[in-house]
Amino acid sequence: MWFRPEVVRTGRGGGDPRKTAAPDVVLSPRSSFEAWKETVQQRSLPWNDAARDAAHEMRPALVDIVLRKAEEMAELNEQLMRSNKELEAFSYSLGR
Repeated sequence: MWFRPEVVRTGRGGGDPRKTAAPDVVLSPRSSFEAWKETVQQRSLPWNDAARDAAHEMRPALVDIVLRKAEEMAELNEQLMRSNKELEAFSYSLGR
């Protein structure tokens, strides 16, 4: 219901946080903290307070609309069932 655009970001750091050192390797600042960057895609910016509040207010409004539509559909269904019964009774009387 709420679409937010993708924002491609590139993070840079002093070393890949997912990389683990092998047990027999001696770490040195020159090789263990090589420049690292990661491009993050398919993510939006974090929600700000105003957008979060708007989303929270939107939920009850949507629930109300869905419930009203469900009640309308139920009423239409009842009317259709009554019309079908009347039509069946009419066609039965013509068939006699």
